[in-house]
Amino acid sequence: MLDVGCGDGLLAREIKLRRPDVEVARIDVLVRSYTHVVVGLFDGRSIPHGGGAFESVMMVDVLLHTDDRLTLLREAMRVARRVVILKDHTMDTPLSGAILRLMDDVGNERHGVRVVSSLIFGRGLHFVARLTRRASVRMVGGA
Repeated sequence: MLDVGCGDGLLAREIKLRRPDVEVARIDVLVRSYTHVVVGLFDGRSIPHGGGAFESVMMVDVLLHTDDRLTLLREAMRVARRVVILKDHTMDTPLSGAILRLMDDVGNERHGVRVVSSLIFGRGLHFVARLTRRASVRMVGGA
């Protein structure tokens, strides 16, 4: 599995603790001064691995930090043999946008990470999607 935009690597570490049989590679555009695991650096657009290098790719709260979502999604599909799992934030009202910016400021500002923009995708501030190799999208949950 590849964790794109893994931050401090806490999620990857927790997956490994619960599933020792799953290897999780980790990349981010910013390698923080403290991480739970080793994190590799990438440019935010081009994933530095060959096509089909991973069984699956996950991106948790990543797309809102890029201004070129389609390029990053295409890259994730390129390196994933089977599936891309997405969990991200959405905005459907001006208030939810303000809440998202506040959450981002609290969680990421100290690391120099800012929300570039966010997706408008139904109600709530979160969505989860599963992309398969046929590039279809299946909603798995949402708030």
